[in-house]
Amino acid sequence: MGRTIPLDMNRLRSLWDAQEERKKGNLKKAEKKLRKLLKKWPNDIMAMIELGGVLLERGHLEESEKIFRYVVKDSAGSTRPEAWRGLVETLQKQGRDDETKKPLEMAEYWEKSWKEHKEKFG
Repeated sequence: MGRTIPLDMNRLRSLWDAQEERKKGNLKKAEKKLRKLLKKWPNDIMAMIELGGVLLERGHLEESEKIFRYVVKDSAGSTRPEAWRGLVETLQKQGRDDETKKPLEMAEYWEKSWKEHKEKFG
């Protein structure tokens, strides 16, 4: 946990391609690209977050929840508000609103922290 992935343009391009497919509504294609990316770079937190979102949109709630929970337990992923928000949305879609308090607090905390960091350091 807490791994840093070296900068790799092929990895970044693959992630970007998957994000573009998701934006176009091609969720199956985006999922396929993300799974392929994660086979090569299994520790890519941003790809995991993206895959969790795609699965959420496709209605694969159990797998989406599993991915988001894994990500927020990782030291790098635990600081990503989008991972916490994804977990909140996944739980809500399963009718488990009573489980969203802590994830929502964490999302708000990290959103505030990232905003303050950006204002301070640009």
